[in-house]
Amino acid sequence: MKLRLLVPLLVFGLVAIGALVVPAALTIAQQRTQQLERQRVEAFDQIVQRSFAAVSNVGSGSGTNLAVLDRYLERFYDTYREPVMVADGTGAKVTSIGQIPEGDATDRVVSDALRGIPQLELPTVYPWSDAWVVAARPLKTDGNVSAGVVAIGISQEQARQDVAWGWVQLGSVGSLLIAGLLVLGAVWTRWVLRPVRVLDTAANALAEQRRVESAGVTGPPELRRLATSFERMAQNVEAALDQQRGLIADASHQLRNPLAAIRLRIDALATHGAGEGSKGLPGEASGEAAEDIAAVTHDLDRLEGTLERMLKFAHAEHRASRRQSEVPELAEPRAGLGGGSGFLDGAGRGSGATPPEESFVSAATLVEPHRSALAAAGVRLELAGETEPVRAACNLSDLEEMVEILLDNAGKYAGSGSVVRVALCREQDRVILQVSDSGPGLSDGDLEQIGARFWRAVQHRDQPGTGLGHAILSQLACGNESTVRVDRAPEGGLRTRIEMGAL
Repeated sequence: MKLRLLVPLLVFGLVAIGALVVPAALTIAQQRTQQLERQRVEAFDQIVQRSFAAVSNVGSGSGTNLAVLDRYLERFYDTYREPVMVADGTGAKVTSIGQIPEGDATDRVVSDALRGIPQLELPTVYPWSDAWVVAARPLKTDGNVSAGVVAIGISQEQARQDVAWGWVQLGSVGSLLIAGLLVLGAVWTRWVLRPVRVLDTAANALAEQRRVESAGVTGPPELRRLATSFERMAQNVEAALDQQRGLIADASHQLRNPLAAIRLRIDALATHGAGEGSKGLPGEASGEAAEDIAAVTHDLDRLEGTLERMLKFAHAEHRASRRQSEVPELAEPRAGLGGGSGFLDGAGRGSGATPPEESFVSAATLVEPHRSALAAAGVRLELAGETEPVRAACNLSDLEEMVEILLDNAGKYAGSGSVVRVALCREQDRVILQVSDSGPGLSDGDLEQIGARFWRAVQHRDQPGTGLGHAILSQLACGNESTVRVDRAPEGGLRTRIEMGAL
């Protein structure tokens, strides 16, 4: 946008400066040409007077006037270093000094002068004009008949240099004007666009759920009001998000105590019901009560699991938001895997942000606690790539939590007989954690939905789960300035790739 404002301004300025400089340059050339003409016209008058007397007495045998003319021509040549030729009415040369430039142009000028047409008007002198130009003037009698001609070879070298130097000075002034226009244009566009930059920064911060910093805005009044209104809106949205996070955490925390009380009552009812049933309740009624209690206990387990996940999600989201608020500028997006569906781009490292914690761990160490659970589900676990520990810019507990989420999902949804491959390796300045499986995977539409809170695929809704696993994973990655990509694995199932900073 800065270029869109600056380029038209510069084009208009160049046109305006050109409209001033070009006529001024032409004026310099014309004035120098007129000065040259005036100088030579005075000399022409003196030469014509003496030449007329000399040409008139050529046939009388007197050489006095010719001698006077020759002396004057010598003084003229010593002064201007320009050749002069005097010819009679037939075109025969009477006297000369120096060498008149030869050519068609010279012949034409002399011929016109012999016919009584003076050739004193010089063409405008430019730096690229010819070094010499010939001017001629007829020697007219009382009957307006040409008795001869005087031709002078006029040097334009000094005039050309003067015009060139004048143009250089004029060009310097024009360049200074252009430089000044460029500086003023840059300052002006910066002033005009400052509210737009503030809006852009605030919009990026709002999109990344970072804190919107209030800054003094300068610029046009309309844009200042727009920037102020947007900042106020962003702060309201930020406050609403904070209230939402607080509500999730508070509600999850406050519901734990009532759920614990309900569980105690259900456990007591189950124990009491078993005792009463043994004393006299019909066997069928006792069995139905036991089934109802077991169903309620199962629902309580699900509810407690959901609340536990919501607390983890609220905690991870709070940490991710705090991490993003420390990043002063929007980072350059990092490239993900082609053809996949990514649901999070972690914040880039900005100057002034607190560096993330580090972990020095191997893939084998991360997956070891989950081997037995995967084996019980009929899922075979394999390690791929490097086996040596790597140093990653990620909190160790968060890294373990992310691996737990991915392996727990693989155990539940990949299916018995499938293979899960885990790789942890370093690629240049990044550490890559990749988990893939050979299960049935998800459709393209479902891949676009993964990562949404409480979302579960239709085919998985009859299995235990809350739909918060990948949402928690995304917030944990974001809190460690990492990126997550989910796509289809070559084996047919899902492939999750987490890119972390390397230390």
